[in-house]
Amino acid sequence: MSTNDVYYSRQLSFYSFNIHTLSTNEAIFYCYDETIGKKGSAEVVSFLHHFIFNLLKSGVRHLEIFCDSCYGQNKNYYMFRYLHYVVTETPTFDTIKMTFPIRGHSYLECNRDMALVNQKCKAEVPEDWMEEIRNSCQKPTSFQVIELDHPLIRN
Repeated sequence: MSTNDVYYSRQLSFYSFNIHTLSTNEAIFYCYDETIGKKGSAEVVSFLHHFIFNLLKSGVRHLEIFCDSCYGQNKNYYMFRYLHYVVTETPTFDTIKMTFPIRGHSYLECNRDMALVNQKCKAEVPEDWMEEIRNSCQKPTSFQVIELDHPLIRN
């Protein structure tokens, strides 16, 4: 294979971040490619911020978050400082409880949502993956896909 062929057939990494609201049984996927962002704590906090202040129903005073123990995304200083800010500096919540289930015993809804997405589909561009995610679940509601074309929070 020539270097020209290799250069033009590089793969683009596609990322999705899932928030599943247990009270309404709705799933939201934030989808983006590697040109928009990475998979770190800044991205997770920006998605959570967008969800809390734009999509979460008003009147919610207590927030419970269940997430895996990934230190690079969820279990870090950046995330805890953000949650502290939301509770102390904004009139949004009285309390936020963050739970990290024991490894291997975390049957989280987000994992079940991802299991519904066909991982072997013939997607060639990010839009194909987003369409696959939208069509993976129809009942009780279809997955909501938020396509990012720019970072929500810049580092």
